[in-house]
Amino acid sequence: MEFVIVTGLNAGNEDGVRPNIQRSKRLLMKYFNGKTTVTPIELESTFDACTMMEDKYKLGLVYILETMLRYKHHKTSIDLFCLDVVDNIEVFNAYPWGRRCFIDTLHAFKRIHTIKGSKTNQNYDVYGFPLAVQVWAFEAIPMLANKWAIRKEWTRIPRMLNWQATDIPTAKDVATILDDPKLMTEIRHLNKKVKQLSKKIDEVTEWVRPLHYTNTMALETTSDMVPIESDRMRDQEVNMEMETREILEFRTGV
Repeated sequence: MEFVIVTGLNAGNEDGVRPNIQRSKRLLMKYFNGKTTVTPIELESTFDACTMMEDKYKLGLVYILETMLRYKHHKTSIDLFCLDVVDNIEVFNAYPWGRRCFIDTLHAFKRIHTIKGSKTNQNYDVYGFPLAVQVWAFEAIPMLANKWAIRKEWTRIPRMLNWQATDIPTAKDVATILDDPKLMTEIRHLNKKVKQLSKKIDEVTEWVRPLHYTNTMALETTSDMVPIESDRMRDQEVNMEMETREILEFRTGV
C-alpha cells in the first residue's frame, strides 16, 4: 500500500486482467523476428525506426515501462510479456504494473552492495523503481531531505509529487549521513515521543467513547433520523483516529 501511495501505480490483482490478454506475439514477430531476448537498446532503436503510429505508440509505452518504471541493465532483456499486453491499450492501462515494479524494486534492494576504495565518484545501478525508496528516505530521514531535496507540498497524492530534488548525492555522501551516530539518537528519541503520543491518543479515545455512546443513545430515542447521524459521527471518530496515526507515521517515518 505504501508503494502505491508514493508512486500512484496500480498494484492490484492481475487475475482480473489476464484473461483479456491475447498472447499473439504480433509485435514481437513483426519488429523483433520472434527473438527470445530484446534489450532496451534494441527496443529504443525499433521505436525510432517504426513508421506505423499506432505501433510506435505501443512500443513507446513498453519503453517507458521497461526503462523507467522497471529500470534494468541495458544488456538485460525486457519483459516480452509486455509486448503482448500492450497490443490492447485498454488492457495495458488496466494492468497492475505497480505490483511488478514493486517486486523488481524489492529484489534489487535485497542485493548486497559494497563500496570499495575511496573514489568519490564510485557508483552502482539500482534497478526497478528506486525513486519510491528515495522518497521514503526523504520522508523518514529529514537529514537527507534537508541536504538534497525541497518539500514543495505536503498533501499531494502520489506523495512523490510533493518533492523536488536539488542535487544528486553519491553513495558515499549518503553513507556519511546514515552512519552519523546523531541520526540514530534522533530516531530513538522521536520513536519514544511517538509511542508516548500514541498512548495519549488511546487514552483520550477510551475516555471519549463512553460519553459519545451515551449521547448517541439519548439522541436515538428522539428521532428516526438520529441513527444515521450517529453512524456518521462514529465513522468520523474512527477516521479521525486513523488519520492522526497516519500523520504521525508519515511525519516521523516510524
